[in-house]
Amino acid sequence: MLDLGFLPAIRRIAKALPEQRQSLFFSATMPADVKRLADGLLRQPMDISVEQASPALDRIDQQVIGAEAKQKGDVLVDLLRGGSGDLTLVFTRTKRGADRLVRRLGTASIKAEALHGNKSQNQRQRTLSGFREGRTRVLVATDLAARGIDIDGIGLVVNYDLPNVAETYVHRIGRTARAGATGRAVSLCSRDERPHLIAIEKLIKCRIPVLAHAASDSPAGAEDETPPAVAPRQPRNTGQRKAPAGPAKRTGPRRQRRNRQASAPERAAEEPRRAAEEPRRAAEEPRRVSDAPRSARPAQASKPTDDNGHPLEGMAFLRRRPTEVADRPAPQPRAKRRGRRTDRQEALAS
Repeated sequence: MLDLGFLPAIRRIAKALPEQRQSLFFSATMPADVKRLADGLLRQPMDISVEQASPALDRIDQQVIGAEAKQKGDVLVDLLRGGSGDLTLVFTRTKRGADRLVRRLGTASIKAEALHGNKSQNQRQRTLSGFREGRTRVLVATDLAARGIDIDGIGLVVNYDLPNVAETYVHRIGRTARAGATGRAVSLCSRDERPHLIAIEKLIKCRIPVLAHAASDSPAGAEDETPPAVAPRQPRNTGQRKAPAGPAKRTGPRRQRRNRQASAPERAAEEPRRAAEEPRRAAEEPRRVSDAPRSARPAQASKPTDDNGHPLEGMAFLRRRPTEVADRPAPQPRAKRRGRRTDRQEALAS
């Protein structure tokens, strides 16, 4: 109920109460969060607790079925179809999981209703009334919404998700075996929920029998800790690609260097043939300028330099020197325009 938003209201009420008062704090379970809340609201309280393993547990046939998350829906459908038709209360961990499970049961033609905190008060009362009168045989609820359920005739309690707190398990299965009757509690346990199962068995001080089921392939007992056999890993390309007939092609700098070293004897055997063909190639190919002697090469244009004889770097040679500007003839003045005609056009016109 604290998760539903009651904690701020409780703190506001506590501030409005007088300092000198008598407070009674009741809780079905006492997890760490509730214990811290009680210590903040009470002053030197007297703690009274009831024995957790109540005598009602002796009248409840407890069983556990190993099933993974994807298999739990099928296992639950088989349990409900093979049951005696008693009222069944199914517990889930989340509100969304309760709605999802109701839709899953509906696809299997099993009528079920959900009870959680997102339902309004009228919806919850209508759902509880239909479950109490037998119009709805299956009720899917969360822990918080099922706190006030006190209905006789519940023959089966199913823990679809094992609770994180071991005391919550005792509170769940206590909904059956009321008024001296007997009941049955079945828990669906996955591999990830084994630590919760171990904590529950430690709390109730007994081992819960494991029930085999055809739709499940996951061991649930704490003693079944043998890891599944893993097949030896096969080579990735075995039987998929055929080995090339020739030598494997090597890539990369290091492998290319090894290839060059491996082909060194072949290059040595080719040297005499290349030396014999060199004069013929020289006579057939035109002589290049780079092969000619330096004196016979055409003179290259000298790089531009500044006034001190230093070569100009980059684009600096585009800057004109004062001496070059002085040597150039003075530019002729441009002809002035007279309207739309120049002087030359006027002379030709006259």
